[in-house]
Amino acid sequence: MKQTATKLRKPIVEAVAMMLVFATVVTPAGRRGAANVGTEFVKISEAIVDLPCRILTGFRSFSLDRLDPTCPQCF
Repeated sequence: MKQTATKLRKPIVEAVAMMLVFATVVTPAGRRGAANVGTEFVKISEAIVDLPCRILTGFRSFSLDRLDPTCPQCF
């Protein structure tokens, strides 16, 4: 029984994958969803690339004057 399930798994997965690709390409909702996933992937990639710069910029703008209780600009 274990062998049968193993033999059937590959064709089932291939058929499901082909149906998903077909549904994505043919239907307008699938194309819209694929476009949304693509734009979100680009946004996330840009945010990851930007992260080191944002960290460095944040460290440069931090000054110890903000911790000084006598500093008039801090209040």
